[in-house]
Amino acid sequence: MTDVREAEIDTGTAYGMKPATYRQELVEVGPGTPMGELMRRYWQPCALSEDLGSDKPQKVRLLGENLILFRDKSGRPGLVHENCCHRGTSLYFGRIEEDGIRCCYHGWKFDVKGNCLEQPAEIDGGRNRAKVRQPWYPVEERYGLVYAYMGPPDKKPVLPRWEHLENLGDDEYIETRWKPGYGPLNDDPYNPLKFNFLAAYENTMDSPHLPWLHYYHSCDQFTGAPLLRHDAEDANLPPYAHIKDLAGQIVAERSELGVKQGVPMPIPGHGLFLASNEAIVPNMAVVATLIDMLYFVPVDDTSFISFMLFRTKKGEQRSNLNELHFGKTWWEMSEDEHQRSPGDYEAQFSIGVLPAHSREHLSQGDVALGMLRRRLAEAVRDVQEGRDPPGVRRGPDADDVLRIGAHGMIPYTAAA
Repeated sequence: MTDVREAEIDTGTAYGMKPATYRQELVEVGPGTPMGELMRRYWQPCALSEDLGSDKPQKVRLLGENLILFRDKSGRPGLVHENCCHRGTSLYFGRIEEDGIRCCYHGWKFDVKGNCLEQPAEIDGGRNRAKVRQPWYPVEERYGLVYAYMGPPDKKPVLPRWEHLENLGDDEYIETRWKPGYGPLNDDPYNPLKFNFLAAYENTMDSPHLPWLHYYHSCDQFTGAPLLRHDAEDANLPPYAHIKDLAGQIVAERSELGVKQGVPMPIPGHGLFLASNEAIVPNMAVVATLIDMLYFVPVDDTSFISFMLFRTKKGEQRSNLNELHFGKTWWEMSEDEHQRSPGDYEAQFSIGVLPAHSREHLSQGDVALGMLRRRLAEAVRDVQEGRDPPGVRRGPDADDVLRIGAHGMIPYTAAA
């Protein structure tokens, strides 16, 4: 007779669990990697213009490369590789002059395009200095940001202008910010968050997390924002009922530049609206009613920095946007409060420094997220097969403004 205890074998345990893996083509950003090459076909912001003075150079780590950003005394920005091409001393210790940056070790001076202007200890200031070039990258400024292009010179696009950030009213300005509304403070430039950019980027396409994480689990972290529910007047429903069947309400579609997604949201007295975000390949997004342009810029495979643009009325400030947890900012909370009232940082960082794609079980609520991954993979293939990825423009009409789809709070009907 069979022993009952022998038949009751546990199933689904963690024993023998395989190590997690991630999709390298979407995650790794160093030189020569698929995503790294895609990123390098676009202008990437690396600093706020107002932070780039001409008194001293700044260290910048971008897409796995160690760089030095500086503004010469004539006001021109420059971006060069960190180590001097003479003997390798860091130009972080260099001196900024009228027409360039001078290495502290032997005084070699380079302009913003890496041309060697002087070699003081050499005969005639360096008879062969014109043959020496410090590796450099093109830099331009727009919307209060310093942008770098790190890709193939013959593929360099124009620095985009965005329709919704142009033609400002007399009472408007573009407000810029680099610090996210959460995350540990440290001494690194611009406080990079210590996990892969993709976890934060994909969050812009994750509708179900908004009502669950930011309201029902952790209470109202965006004070005053309406909850995601069709019946805004029925406050007697249990909280879980307000997001019942939310996955079936998500609207997701490909756009010219990436992916658009939204969920129906009631505005009392005004009807039903679609709270619409757009993710723009490869690492940008517009977040409904909150942020007019959001960049997730990889420092390397395991960290990134954020830049935010806001179209703001003069005399007002929108960049003080922070997650609030029971009235406290992220930095004011205790460890116990972080555990009891987690937000975006806890949800994203705890996934791991690198994502665990092989262990995921995506579902209907992830429809926009999955669409974004496919869009990124397509853009990677575009570059690998010699095509321009979305939004890259050169030629006679290259300076035309780029337009994203309708975003923000859009009147919604079931047929939309």
